[in-house]
Formats: sequence, structure tokens, C-alpha cells
Amino acid sequence: MLAARVFTGTIPSQLGNLSKLQYLDVSGNYDGLRAVDLAWLPRLSLLSHLDMSFVDLSFVRDWVHTVNMLPSLKVLCLHECDLNSTVPASNLHSNSNLSHLEVLVMSENNFYTSLKHNWFWNLTSLKELYLSFCGWNGSVPSELGNMMSLQVIDLRWNNLESLLPRNLENLCDLEVSAFDFNNINTSMSEFMDRLPMCSWNTLQELSVQYTNMTGNLPVWIRNMTNLSVLRASGNMMAGPLPVGVRALGNLKELDLGYNNFNGVLLKDHFTSLGNLESLRVSYNNFSSVLFKGHFASFR
Repeated sequence: MLAARVFTGTIPSQLGNLSKLQYLDVSGNYDGLRAVDLAWLPRLSLLSHLDMSFVDLSFVRDWVHTVNMLPSLKVLCLHECDLNSTVPASNLHSNSNLSHLEVLVMSENNFYTSLKHNWFWNLTSLKELYLSFCGWNGSVPSELGNMMSLQVIDLRWNNLESLLPRNLENLCDLEVSAFDFNNINTSMSEFMDRLPMCSWNTLQELSVQYTNMTGNLPVWIRNMTNLSVLRASGNMMAGPLPVGVRALGNLKELDLGYNNFNGVLLKDHFTSLGNLESLRVSYNNFSSVLFKGHFASFR
């Protein structure tokens, strides 16, 4: 194991001589750490964990092909590395060698291209996929439906449009689904209908803030009994808050602010929500005021 934040300047290629290394963390801290070439990396064939977050990789060519030569890799963290290029799966010199990769973090980079046809959609072993703040555009491809081990998908703050694909019925382990600040532009019911029904008992976080979401909050939200975070603020949703929300006994955060919800907030809405820590329903059209009695069941 090597976890070193003492490097400054350029990451030394001599790291490639540590051929038995399994864990490498050279993540920076806004201190100007950079790499101009990763040709040494494939010599670390036993590497299972690689974290180069905050390292400037903007001058590295063929970084995808290089990483693809690490057959033991399980965790790859390239958060905020100034990456500005990617490749489609068809452009890899051979089939993907990353058959054991479980966690891929590429958030806060500068791709600004279509999300479709990228190399990572063939990684069916993935459990966690973080692609926020990257400038992705277009729609989420149907290949997502092949990632049957996926537990976390984070696509916040991109330029994505349209609904999720229809073929997600096998994503039964999904725990976190985050799509904030995209242009999904559909009804909440239709969006949730694309989520796999088999994941309703595993989903813990559903976040769709500022996505141009319309329609009502569907009554069958009550079936997502493990949900601890529901964020849907900054949309155009309307109608009354379904009383079935009270069935979400594990809910810790509920944010429905800045919508067009209306009707009366009843004490029944908050029955059994004893774990709730954060509630935001401001800037809606509710016709009642919340009183202390609404929250008698709170800890």
C-alpha cells in the first residue's frame, strides 16, 4: 500500500517499479500535482485501488487505454483531474480488461461530449458510478440496463436530456439515484416508473432537483420504504402531497421546496416520520401552516 500526499510537481514514473503494489493513493489537494504520462502505470499489474483525484492529467494521452491495462483494478478515482477526452468502447485496442472494477469516480472533469457510447458502459461489474459535473450531454444510454450490480449512479450537474431508458428492470441493487440539475423534462410519475420496481425496497436516495420535473408526486412513493433522502426541489411539480409519504419511516431528508404543490399539509403526512432531520416545503402553494403538533412523532 502506498498513500502519499507528499509529492509536489510531477508524479515520478519510478512508481512503476513497485510491481507488487496493490493500493496507490497519490491524490492531490489543489497543490499543483500533475502527471504528463502514465506509461509506468501498466507495470503495476496487481493494483486493485488507484486514486489520482485532483492530479492534473490534462496532458496525458490515451489515459483510458492505459487504465485498461490494469486487470486487477477494483477502485478507480479520477475526481477533478482536468480530464478532457474519453473514448468509445469500440476504440479500445482490445476488449476491456477491467472486469473487476467496482467503483469508478470521474466527477468534475471537462468532457463536454455525449454520454452515450463511452468505454465505461461495458463495465458490468460496476457497483458505483460517479459522473457528476462533467458536461455530459444527450441521454442516458440503454447500456445502463446491463449494469446489474449497480448500487450508486450519480449524474448530477450535467446537460442530460430525456428519460431514463426502459430496460432497467434488472438493476435490483440500486441504492442511490442522483440526477439533479439536468433537463429531464418529464413527469415525476413517468421518471419513477422507469426505475426498476425490484429496487423499490433497496433505494435509499432519490435526488432530482432542478430537472424540469412536472406532475404529481405519485402515491406509490409509499412503496419505497427504505428511502432516507428524497430531493425534488426547484421543479414544476404540483398537486397535493400524498398521505402515503408517512409510510417512509426511514426518511431523514425531504426537500420539495420551490414547486407548485398545493392542498393542505396534514398531521397524517408526518405520522411515523420519526427519523426526519430535514424538511423543506417552502415556496409552494400549500394552504396550511405547519404547527408543532404536526411533528409529535419526531425524536
